[in-house]
Amino acid sequence: GFLIPQQDMYWPFELFYYIMPYSYYVRSFMYNYFSNISFEACDPTVTFDQAVCVPADQRDGTTSGLAVLESFSSVFPLLSTKDESAKDVGIILAMAFLYKSFYIIGVVFRTGQASKIVPN
Repeated sequence: GFLIPQQDMYWPFELFYYIMPYSYYVRSFMYNYFSNISFEACDPTVTFDQAVCVPADQRDGTTSGLAVLESFSSVFPLLSTKDESAKDVGIILAMAFLYKSFYIIGVVFRTGQASKIVPN
């Protein structure tokens, strides 16, 4: 889900989009990483070998990390310049709680079956 958009996945693989937390983790990580840094600006007329060239957008001639992230979002639609970290962390915690609940239910069910005494 973080490299291939959800709408481009075949239906059996789309299940992994919902049960794996990678897309939420990557979106939050990328926003937190790029929101506080600046990059050296590139000149699109001089540098042809770069996949993404973002011109300077700050007074000191550098490019903000959010401008670079916005350019990356045209390649990877999962990324955005909106801070969704709280929502993503909430979803990851809810998934962890759900998976742990399934584990506990499975353990209780299996130990309940093993502890039954079967009469002869």
